[in-house]
Amino acid sequence: MLTRSDFPEPFTNDEASARVVFERLCEFVDFPTDKIQLQFWNIAPRASDGAVHFVSHEVVDDRIRIDLNAALLHDPVGLTAALASELAHIRLDARHGMSNEDDDDEMLAELFTVMLGLGVLTSNGAIFESTRDDGGWTRWEMRQRSQMTLPTYGYALALFAHLRGDIQCAWQRHLRLDVRTAFRRSVKFLNDFPPSSLDGLWPTAARPTTSLRTEDDVAADQTDSADQRRSQASQEQSVPLCRYCGEALFADDQRDICIECRKSIEENELEMESDEANAYATTRRAEAFAKIGCLTVAIVFIAILVWAAIRDSS
Repeated sequence: MLTRSDFPEPFTNDEASARVVFERLCEFVDFPTDKIQLQFWNIAPRASDGAVHFVSHEVVDDRIRIDLNAALLHDPVGLTAALASELAHIRLDARHGMSNEDDDDEMLAELFTVMLGLGVLTSNGAIFESTRDDGGWTRWEMRQRSQMTLPTYGYALALFAHLRGDIQCAWQRHLRLDVRTAFRRSVKFLNDFPPSSLDGLWPTAARPTTSLRTEDDVAADQTDSADQRRSQASQEQSVPLCRYCGEALFADDQRDICIECRKSIEENELEMESDEANAYATTRRAEAFAKIGCLTVAIVFIAILVWAAIRDSS
């Protein structure tokens, strides 16, 4: 399973850093880089419904071209998740002729990233979070950019670990707090009710990591988008649900977000601040070395001029 620790190079919010991430992903999934190219857009392509697409791909002259929104250069977690999902989409497209426009195909591609060993990266990038100060006001933004909910990611990752016989996996510590919680609950569920084989898994869109049960009519169940499931659950239940993961909210929950999701936000904000501090420190060191180099050259040049003047005067 590929994790954040497999990208030791500091991310400097430029195209060079993005290409390093892209090449590492291609190498991990054994995708030939000579058959694919990465291109950046300053203005993201838009779908027919007006929604911004951060990443897409098309075949150009027998090569696959991935078009990436340059705005993701300032969001390394989202960039990595977007590239991982697109590589999975390309794999499935080559085999089954999938479409970029179908929500079910997008969900299948995200699920496939788990089977490819990229699930930690895509689950951590499933939610966009941003906090900034603006004129004395603190602006906080969060939105879902994945067709899969975080509990679904937790269950898929637990199933991945279960099938590999790697329940005590070291990579779970790299998961978001909310996904990690769902993962551990799902591991317990699979230990208590292990599937005999992949053919025996229930084809349901129910969230086993929240209720630990399937829906009443499994055969008639349809796999809807996360927003549709949350809307249906809100109508069926009298309790409000977390806008983030779909968990039931309690009296002390605020902003329509559960406690675990708030903890995850705080944890991720600390990680983002640490990344920004490391990138800033790296840039400052590079600037310091450049200044020292320029100063050294200037001193040597002045010394040569002084030596030449002394020699001419003598």
